[in-house]
Amino acid sequence: MQDWPDASTLFGWMFAATFVGIACWEAWRPSRPAVAPMTLRWVGNISLFGMALLMTWLVPLLSSLGAAKLAAEHGWGLFHLIALPPAAALAASFVLLDFFGYWTHRLMHKIPLLWRLHALHHSDNDLDVTTTIRHHPAEALAQALFDAALALAFGFSPQAVLLYGGVVLVV
Repeated sequence: MQDWPDASTLFGWMFAATFVGIACWEAWRPSRPAVAPMTLRWVGNISLFGMALLMTWLVPLLSSLGAAKLAAEHGWGLFHLIALPPAAALAASFVLLDFFGYWTHRLMHKIPLLWRLHALHHSDNDLDVTTTIRHHPAEALAQALFDAALALAFGFSPQAVLLYGGVVLVV
Protein backbone atom coordinates (compact mmCIF):
# COMPACT_ATOMS: atom_id res chain seq x y z
CA MET A 1 0.00 0.00 0.00
CA GLN A 2 1.31 3.44 -0.93
CA ASP A 3 1.90 6.00 1.82
CA TRP A 4 0.16 9.36 1.54
CA PRO A 5 2.41 12.43 1.49
CA ASP A 6 2.43 14.61 4.58
CA ALA A 7 -0.01 17.50 4.89
CA SER A 8 2.49 20.22 3.96
CA THR A 9 3.33 18.35 0.73
CA LEU A 10 -0.37 18.05 -0.10
CA PHE A 11 -0.78 21.77 0.62
CA GLY A 12 2.12 22.57 -1.69
CA TRP A 13 0.65 20.51 -4.50
CA MET A 14 -2.81 21.98 -3.94
CA PHE A 15 -1.38 25.51 -4.12
CA ALA A 16 0.72 24.72 -7.21
CA ALA A 17 -2.21 23.10 -9.04
CA THR A 18 -4.52 26.00 -8.24
CA PHE A 19 -1.85 28.55 -9.21
CA VAL A 20 -1.16 26.86 -12.55
CA GLY A 21 -4.87 26.40 -13.24
CA ILE A 22 -5.63 30.08 -12.65
CA ALA A 23 -2.57 31.12 -14.66
CA CYS A 24 -3.75 29.02 -17.61
CA TRP A 25 -7.25 30.47 -17.34
CA GLU A 26 -5.87 34.03 -17.27
CA ALA A 27 -3.66 33.32 -20.29
CA TRP A 28 -6.62 31.88 -22.20
CA ARG A 29 -9.18 34.51 -21.12
CA PRO A 30 -7.42 37.70 -19.94
CA SER A 31 -9.77 40.26 -18.44
CA ARG A 32 -7.86 43.15 -20.08
CA PRO A 33 -4.72 43.77 -22.13
CA ALA A 34 -1.48 43.63 -20.12
CA VAL A 35 0.40 46.85 -19.34
CA ALA A 36 3.78 45.29 -18.54
CA PRO A 37 5.45 42.25 -20.11
CA MET A 38 4.14 39.15 -18.35
CA THR A 39 7.54 37.41 -18.24
CA LEU A 40 9.21 40.31 -16.44
CA ARG A 41 6.38 40.67 -13.91
CA TRP A 42 6.14 36.96 -13.27
CA VAL A 43 9.88 36.59 -12.68
CA GLY A 44 9.78 39.45 -10.17
CA ASN A 45 6.62 38.34 -8.38
CA ILE A 46 7.62 34.68 -8.18
CA SER A 47 11.12 35.68 -7.00
CA LEU A 48 9.59 37.66 -4.12
CA PHE A 49 7.50 34.62 -3.19
CA GLY A 50 10.58 32.42 -3.42
CA MET A 51 12.43 34.66 -0.95
CA ALA A 52 9.59 34.31 1.57
CA LEU A 53 9.54 30.53 1.12
CA LEU A 54 13.31 30.38 1.52
CA MET A 55 13.11 32.29 4.81
CA THR A 56 10.57 29.87 6.26
CA TRP A 57 12.47 26.86 4.92
CA LEU A 58 15.77 28.01 6.44
CA VAL A 59 14.17 29.04 9.76
CA PRO A 60 11.03 26.90 10.23
CA LEU A 61 10.01 28.83 13.35
CA LEU A 62 9.34 31.79 11.04
CA SER A 63 6.32 29.95 9.70
CA SER A 64 3.05 29.39 11.47
CA LEU A 65 3.34 25.71 10.52
CA GLY A 66 6.77 25.38 12.14
CA ALA A 67 5.52 27.16 15.26
CA ALA A 68 2.39 24.98 15.35
CA LYS A 69 4.53 21.84 15.18
CA LEU A 70 6.70 23.17 18.02
CA ALA A 71 3.62 24.04 20.10
CA ALA A 72 2.19 20.56 19.51
CA GLU A 73 5.46 18.85 20.51
CA HIS A 74 5.71 20.81 23.77
CA GLY A 75 2.03 21.29 24.60
CA TRP A 76 2.29 25.08 24.37
CA GLY A 77 -0.61 27.44 23.81
CA LEU A 78 -4.16 27.98 24.94
CA PHE A 79 -5.65 25.04 23.05
CA HIS A 80 -3.26 22.68 24.84
CA LEU A 81 -4.38 24.01 28.22
CA ILE A 82 -8.12 23.65 27.71
CA ALA A 83 -9.90 20.46 26.75
CA LEU A 84 -11.63 21.00 23.42
CA PRO A 85 -12.81 18.30 21.05
CA PRO A 86 -10.50 18.25 18.01
CA ALA A 87 -13.26 19.49 15.67
CA ALA A 88 -14.01 22.45 17.97
CA ALA A 89 -10.31 23.29 18.27
CA LEU A 90 -9.98 23.14 14.47
CA ALA A 91 -13.00 25.42 13.97
CA ALA A 92 -11.83 27.86 16.67
CA SER A 93 -8.34 27.91 15.16
CA PHE A 94 -9.76 28.65 11.73
CA VAL A 95 -11.89 31.52 13.06
CA LEU A 96 -9.01 33.00 15.08
CA LEU A 97 -6.56 32.74 12.19
CA ASP A 98 -9.04 34.50 9.92
CA PHE A 99 -9.81 37.16 12.56
CA PHE A 100 -6.14 37.97 13.09
CA GLY A 101 -5.45 37.77 9.34
CA TYR A 102 -8.11 40.40 8.72
CA TRP A 103 -6.79 42.74 11.41
CA THR A 104 -3.19 42.25 10.37
CA HIS A 105 -4.14 43.25 6.84
CA ARG A 106 -6.00 46.30 8.15
CA LEU A 107 -2.92 47.32 10.14
CA MET A 108 -0.79 46.96 7.00
CA HIS A 109 -2.97 49.66 5.46
CA LYS A 110 -3.14 51.95 8.53
CA ILE A 111 0.41 52.01 9.96
CA PRO A 112 2.68 54.06 7.64
CA LEU A 113 5.77 51.86 8.04
CA LEU A 114 3.78 48.69 7.36
CA TRP A 115 1.99 50.35 4.45
CA ARG A 116 5.34 51.18 2.84
CA LEU A 117 6.06 47.45 2.80
CA HIS A 118 2.54 46.31 1.89
CA ALA A 119 2.17 48.88 -0.91
CA LEU A 120 4.36 46.67 -3.12
CA HIS A 121 1.51 44.14 -3.19
CA HIS A 122 -0.95 46.82 -4.33
CA SER A 123 1.38 48.45 -6.87
CA ASP A 124 1.31 45.71 -9.49
CA ASN A 125 0.49 47.24 -12.90
CA ASP A 126 -1.41 44.14 -13.99
CA LEU A 127 -3.52 42.08 -11.60
CA ASP A 128 -3.16 38.37 -12.08
CA VAL A 129 -2.49 35.21 -10.12
CA THR A 130 1.07 36.32 -9.26
CA THR A 131 -0.19 39.50 -7.56
CA THR A 132 -1.42 37.25 -4.72
CA ILE A 133 2.15 36.21 -3.89
CA ARG A 134 3.78 39.63 -4.51
CA HIS A 135 4.93 40.85 -1.08
CA HIS A 136 7.98 42.74 0.15
CA PRO A 137 10.38 40.32 1.91
CA ALA A 138 10.24 42.45 5.08
CA GLU A 139 6.43 42.28 5.04
CA ALA A 140 6.60 38.52 4.59
CA LEU A 141 9.02 38.31 7.52
CA ALA A 142 6.84 40.50 9.77
CA GLN A 143 3.73 38.50 8.84
CA ALA A 144 5.54 35.21 9.42
CA LEU A 145 6.75 36.29 12.86
CA PHE A 146 3.27 37.45 13.86
CA ASP A 147 1.65 34.24 12.57
CA ALA A 148 4.25 32.11 14.37
CA ALA A 149 3.63 34.02 17.62
CA LEU A 150 -0.11 33.37 17.27
CA ALA A 151 0.47 29.67 16.61
CA LEU A 152 2.58 29.43 19.77
CA ALA A 153 0.21 31.52 21.92
CA PHE A 154 -2.94 29.66 20.91
CA GLY A 155 -1.38 26.27 20.24
CA PHE A 156 -2.95 25.92 16.80
CA SER A 157 -2.56 22.41 15.44
CA PRO A 158 -0.41 21.99 12.33
CA GLN A 159 -3.51 20.66 10.56
CA ALA A 160 -5.47 23.82 11.38
CA VAL A 161 -2.65 26.03 10.11
CA LEU A 162 -2.38 24.04 6.87
CA LEU A 163 -6.14 23.98 6.34
CA TYR A 164 -6.44 27.72 6.87
CA GLY A 165 -3.42 28.49 4.69
CA GLY A 166 -4.72 26.25 1.94
CA VAL A 167 -8.18 27.77 1.96
CA VAL A 168 -6.90 31.36 2.04
CA LEU A 169 -4.39 30.87 -0.77
CA VAL A 170 -6.75 28.90 -2.97
CA VAL A 171 -10.03 30.76 -2.44
